Amino acid sequence: MFYNSKNVNLKIDGQDILATEVQLSYEAQIAPYYQLGDQYAERIVPENIIQGSLNFSYYYTGVDPIKNLISRNDSIDFDYGGIKEKGYLKNYNVRFSPHNPILCNAELTLFRAPTGSFSPVYNNTDILENVVHVNNISITNFNDQNISGSYLSANYSYTTEIRPEIYIGDTQERRGVFGPRETSLNIVCDNLNPLLEVSGIKVGAVLGVAPFSTSLITQGYAITGFLTKKSLQSRSEELLTNEITIKQFNVIEEAEIYGFTPTSGRYRDKIVITGKNFNYVARVFFGEYEADSFTILGENTITAIVPRARNISNQQIRMLTLA
Repeated sequence: MFYNSKNVNLKIDGQDILATEVQLSYEAQIAPYYQLGDQYAERIVPENIIQGSLNFSYYYTGVDPIKNLISRNDSIDFDYGGIKEKGYLKNYNVRFSPHNPILCNAELTLFRAPTGSFSPVYNNTDILENVVHVNNISITNFNDQNISGSYLSANYSYTTEIRPEIYIGDTQERRGVFGPRETSLNIVCDNLNPLLEVSGIKVGAVLGVAPFSTSLITQGYAITGFLTKKSLQSRSEELLTNEITIKQFNVIEEAEIYGFTPTSGRYRDKIVITGKNFNYVARVFFGEYEADSFTILGENTITAIVPRARNISNQQIRMLTLA
């Protein structure tokens, strides 16, 4: 029997991933055991616990399930064709360019041998049927720095180092210990940016993504950090391009909405939103319409003003998103 990618499903944290490529690898950390005078060894001893990785690429289909895991401090379940275990998110990367599908890449680190057994599926659906070609990519500054121009591409990434916490006699880790975490946003635009200095310049941006079928932003990528790189490039018969890199070293948890009152409103009405992790919210939307203004009252509460000349219905309010 021969199998291909259509026979293997990938689930991360219980959610199906539209994977284009997956690689699961792991190895035992062992060494030969020699006694005095031995030239050959028939015994082995462990030098460390099992270590491995799950690398996968997948298409963005409206909301990215991995993006919301970058602030997790615990392990993440995965199921690769019936082979199961826990891992820790080490790397994540996503690249955006208008009128092209968004392809994401991620890596989980694992410290134990997987369990389960391979269970093939037989799905004749073309993997490309659910892919979202993104039409609307917008980048908004939320401070006084000037990042201008028509955006040609953007790249958002996350990285960290993880080591296992183990004690004498342990055969697997007790938990994963995270090192420094870093997110970065790289932006390429077609306009010369007058801000040339980079040392210590604090800057922030929000990248919002909306598919062809709607102008509703379905996923936001916010970053508040420091401008660390700028480059200019020109080629014969091509546009001058300006590349900017922002890095953030305090990775925060995603904002989550619990409820809002009232459940309908008109222009200039104030809507109270409750939830968690609101301290770093950069944009508030009512459906596809961005709020005229909003105020963060605390980690769990935001008030937002219904945008100009809009009546917001209950259905639209339920599509409210935070970037």
